[in-house]
Amino acid sequence: MLLAGLCTVDVVQRVAELPAPGEKVQSLRVDVAAGGPATNAAVTAAALGAEAALLT
Repeated sequence: MLLAGLCTVDVVQRVAELPAPGEKVQSLRVDVAAGGPATNAAVTAAALGAEAALLT
């Protein structure tokens, strides 16, 4: 299965609590992962047993 479309980079900042409006907090850690509709579809298809390829 060939999946074509948008591939993005997701950057997730982990914090102890949500900041109040105007407040700044320091993140505890940063996670970076592949994302986007085509990427998510390819990962899901592969997890369900399909042979998946991604074209972006």
